[in-house]
Amino acid sequence: MAESPDRREAQRARIVLACAEGMSDAGAARLVGVSTGSAARWRGQFAAEGLAGLGDRDRGGRPVAEIVLTGDERETLQRWAWGSPEKVDRVSLLRG
Repeated sequence: MAESPDRREAQRARIVLACAEGMSDAGAARLVGVSTGSAARWRGQFAAEGLAGLGDRDRGGRPVAEIVLTGDERETLQRWAWGSPEKVDRVSLLRG
């Protein structure tokens, strides 16, 4: 399960505060429950960029293409995916 943004922000803040009190990266990592590499990363990013360095970065990679279906396309794909119209109706009901 992915961590919430608030939890990640709190972890990063605890790392920086521990390091500011003189704790090593390894000590801060143990305290917060992350790897030493993660603690070193957040310590370094804060040192270089201040609070802005603690934010989530955009993930790299290929952009996700938006898919917009016409009614006919949706109907055909549902029929291909689930077979009979009765199954399509049950799946639609389950999804809300």
